Amino acid sequence: MPYQSNIPQPTDQISDSQQDLLENFESIQPAFDQNHMDFNAGADIAGQHTFVQLNGQTAWPAIGSFPGSVGFWANAAHAVFLHNAAGADINLSAVTTSGGINYTYLPSGLLIKYGTASTPSGSHNLYIDLNLGGVPAYTTARFAFLTGKHVPHFVVVAEDSNDLAHPVLRYLYVSTHDAAGAPQNGSQFNWLTIGS
Repeated sequence: MPYQSNIPQPTDQISDSQQDLLENFESIQPAFDQNHMDFNAGADIAGQHTFVQLNGQTAWPAIGSFPGSVGFWANAAHAVFLHNAAGADINLSAVTTSGGINYTYLPSGLLIKYGTASTPSGSHNLYIDLNLGGVPAYTTARFAFLTGKHVPHFVVVAEDSNDLAHPVLRYLYVSTHDAAGAPQNGSQFNWLTIGS
């Protein structure tokens, strides 16, 4: 039976609206049971969520003064998005690859980018363009972590904030060396950056 939101009316006699009230309570229980512990499950867990189930959105509802909302896009299976107050959609559940760079967001909004690369066969130095292929840019700061794939080669980040041609928020500068510090050309390495 459907829930009747206008029951009872101020002028209704209890005897006249009793059946409608009973039907309203009967319709509330199945709706409440969706993803919730039961009313009578115990004081410490009654009414708590068992999980959160979201319907796919074809358009985001107005957020108003809230900082953001979380939901699913109807055409993006298993993808959870944070829709912030600025109107941007941040995918919290998938890795996107663009220009050979993998990237994803943490729920805090931090941006992670990562990949595998090699210095050229004739050089031990490489600049990685972190915005290649339209990858979102870091705007304030980032941290880099690298590991060499050729033991005992070491990967060194040697960045210069005065290098105007390669700003550190956009480019990752990598130099590969062996354990004695000698440059090693054509070395493969893994890299990861995280920032905002």
